[in-house]
Amino acid sequence: MPNLHETQLLALLSRALFGNALSVEIGAEDHAEILREACLHSVAPLALDGVPDPEAIPEEIRTKWRSYVFRAYRGNCRMLAEHARLHERMTAADIPYCILKGVASAAFYEKPDLRMMGDVDFLVAHADLARTVDYFAENGYGKPAVCDHHYGYEKDGVKIELHFEIPGRPAGEMRARLSRYTDSLLADAKLVTDSFGSYVLPSDFHHGLILLLHMQEHIATSGIGLRHLCDYAVFVNRYTDAEFRALFEDALSDLGLLFFAQIAARTAHRYLGLPFREWMGHGDPAIEDSLIEDILSAGNFGKKDASRLQAGFLLSHARDGKRHGFIYRLFAGINTYLRGKYKLFRKAPILLPLGWPLYFWRYFLLLLRGKRKLKLAKIARGTREHESLYYSLRLFESESDKK
Repeated sequence: MPNLHETQLLALLSRALFGNALSVEIGAEDHAEILREACLHSVAPLALDGVPDPEAIPEEIRTKWRSYVFRAYRGNCRMLAEHARLHERMTAADIPYCILKGVASAAFYEKPDLRMMGDVDFLVAHADLARTVDYFAENGYGKPAVCDHHYGYEKDGVKIELHFEIPGRPAGEMRARLSRYTDSLLADAKLVTDSFGSYVLPSDFHHGLILLLHMQEHIATSGIGLRHLCDYAVFVNRYTDAEFRALFEDALSDLGLLFFAQIAARTAHRYLGLPFREWMGHGDPAIEDSLIEDILSAGNFGKKDASRLQAGFLLSHARDGKRHGFIYRLFAGINTYLRGKYKLFRKAPILLPLGWPLYFWRYFLLLLRGKRKLKLAKIARGTREHESLYYSLRLFESESDKK
């Protein structure tokens, strides 16, 4: 269960997001730890907005908190400008695109400027990928880092992810089923204009899918923080019970994501004060408790726990609907790493076994240099806990397939 300062942070977020009364007492001595937690979850601007009387915060902490919020706001302005510039570039190159998360998530907040921005993530069609990569190269971007679903660029301190697939896709037959719902993502996207410029954002239906897929992916790997739960909470709060059912229920049931959508919403209801809707159901509070504990222990993309990514590395390759042993998952994870880092292994997967000694040698060197810490007991324990939570969420277990 959340500790005192985590409970206080959740109460501040509840007040900021949904106008709920503060449910716990907060003493002057608590604010330093609340600020630390808020920073680890990338929700410090929201948390400060939830404080009933900022003048009650000790001056030193209040100054530090406001300084952090100002830097976050300045960073948000820069990222919004980058989103607008991306639109100008894609429009000039006549390349259809769509923003993933980012300004799309911020749009559902009552005060969008309080939602801390991360990278610039956008999607293009497979057919436009090559010319998008060429366009970025011609405009001064260096060689991208390659992942299994995006190319990563960095220029002038700004990270840009060029996606050719939406993140969090399942394996096997369910991946093809998901495509039937997402193939129209670019066609259904909408142009939005604000004071910073214009952006192409996904439809509400596709944005909801993106949020769920993104959350389930990071629960298994680096972990999600409270920012992700807040994104989801303000999104689903936009819909009445009937509206949500009409837009999502059949699709999420078909994709095996309805149970997860309900669990995440009930977790946000219990811990963030999200108003309850009947579509959320009345499930197992123990799973909700496990989910909030997982979120609070991880922080934003695993900021609070460096071993989280190592534990998730093993679990992330057990998500094809089958339960594999440790050795299978270990080498499946290594194969994913090798394909992402080296073009040779993407072109010739048959050569992957030749890369295994390379991976272990590189990891050994990083251990010697102190850039990696080997905490086997903690990693093993974390893997077991994440597996238990992940499988309890029934991800991609379609209700229609059970009938």
